[in-house]
Amino acid sequence: WLCGCEVKNALFCFQCLLFGGDVTWTKDGFRNINKMKEKTEKHKKSKKHVDNVVLLSLLGTASIKEKLSEAYRLSIYEHNIKVKKNHDILSEIIDCIFFCGNFGTPLRGYDEKDDSINLGVFRGLVNFASKLDSDLKHHKHTYAVFTGVSKTIQNEILDCLLQIYHEEIRTEIKKASFVAVMADDTTDVSEHTQMVLVLRYVLNGEIIEHFWGSFIPENQTADGISKCILKQLGIILQGNGQKLIAQTFDGANVMKGKIAGVQAKIKAVYSNAHFIHCYAHQLNLIMRNAASITRNARIFISVFKVNEYITNFKTAILELRNSEYCENPSKTLVAEAKEVCDCICVDIMDRYSSTKHLVAAKLFNKKCFTSFKNEYPTEEIVTTTEAHPMIDKEKLETELKVFYCRSDIHEYCTLIELLKFILENNLDDVFSEITELIKILLTVPMTTSEASASDEVMERIKTFLRSTMNSERLNALAVLSMGKNFLSCHPEIKEKITDHFAQINTLRTGNLNI
Repeated sequence: WLCGCEVKNALFCFQCLLFGGDVTWTKDGFRNINKMKEKTEKHKKSKKHVDNVVLLSLLGTASIKEKLSEAYRLSIYEHNIKVKKNHDILSEIIDCIFFCGNFGTPLRGYDEKDDSINLGVFRGLVNFASKLDSDLKHHKHTYAVFTGVSKTIQNEILDCLLQIYHEEIRTEIKKASFVAVMADDTTDVSEHTQMVLVLRYVLNGEIIEHFWGSFIPENQTADGISKCILKQLGIILQGNGQKLIAQTFDGANVMKGKIAGVQAKIKAVYSNAHFIHCYAHQLNLIMRNAASITRNARIFISVFKVNEYITNFKTAILELRNSEYCENPSKTLVAEAKEVCDCICVDIMDRYSSTKHLVAAKLFNKKCFTSFKNEYPTEEIVTTTEAHPMIDKEKLETELKVFYCRSDIHEYCTLIELLKFILENNLDDVFSEITELIKILLTVPMTTSEASASDEVMERIKTFLRSTMNSERLNALAVLSMGKNFLSCHPEIKEKITDHFAQINTLRTGNLNI
């Protein structure tokens, strides 16, 4: 128990320092060496010192009353049984909410009074489950403070779901090498523009796309939209901004602007985030711009020999099927068509210009392996490493030289198959730069189709009858609808929701003791 302090040049009692005691051994320090044996023996036999020694010895172990009292141990046992029972009840209520969310069914009914015949699907499920579970039935008729079926409880459980879901997504993104964000907007029944964000990354050799949420920007300008997206990216990336390598939008002017567009504002913060023009939107936007460029162009598109051109177009398509290319491209165009064609050419150059970040795909084109073996693709490698500075150019060159000479690896025809081969054979250290480059190519989305599909789900959830739904509830229900596979692959999420809900509802639940 004896210890010393070189600052005070004195001796102290360790146990009494921790739990309090004689000031000589706890505050002032003992310095009288001549009487050391006498004083230490006296202090060692003092009641306070002995009591402190016992306290330190039992620190962190079960309390004495638990060891001595059989009645206390019995009460603990009964308490644990009650906690497990209440835990199971809450789990059943969460299951009912999950069921409604998975099938896009409204939780609330027209009239949710106990004697109503229009309770709604959720309360109907709880009532049905109580017929099969006596504990749930007893809980419904016993607990007046926490029955688990109110709108408030529903919202709090859904909030817990959303928080846990976001935590799981962030955990996966920390493990992933790169991430891309896809965004699309839609107008809901409340005439609010919802910005839907979807995340894409590669984890354990699998491409993953997950709905993150829908959000309402301050306004529909580039500033308002970019501010909304950047706020969420800060929450998602948590300081790992270098992982964001792509941002994919539909290509509207407010999104694609090279100087003041949304993509430019995001790239100013995340320098590796290349803008990907959604390929599913490119051609239709080019034709829309062509149709609106001038009054004459609109007339040409809308009324100038429309029926004749429709017929001719159909005939031309049929002829094109049987020919490699148009054999007579020098036909004279009418004056009204020239401006349209000029607009189309300019628009095509603009919308298809940002493709340097995709040059890396050519390095893994099987048709080019033989020629690359003989004539090294130096230009493509330079372009690739300029677009993706996180790739080591010198090491990539070495790895590709080995890769092109290994015909046994070339049988893997897709990038995902090649990535799995590398990972399964522990070659990711040898082919580190190739592995990273494949992950980049797999992470980069070509369309915003997943975000557009999320828009449709949001429209099904927030209908005219549910137009006042808040964004947190809407996002949680969307997660249940679109994240079925994710939730089924992570069964522990429901347990985490139960524990989190119990922690934040201790005061309300009272003696529920979840």
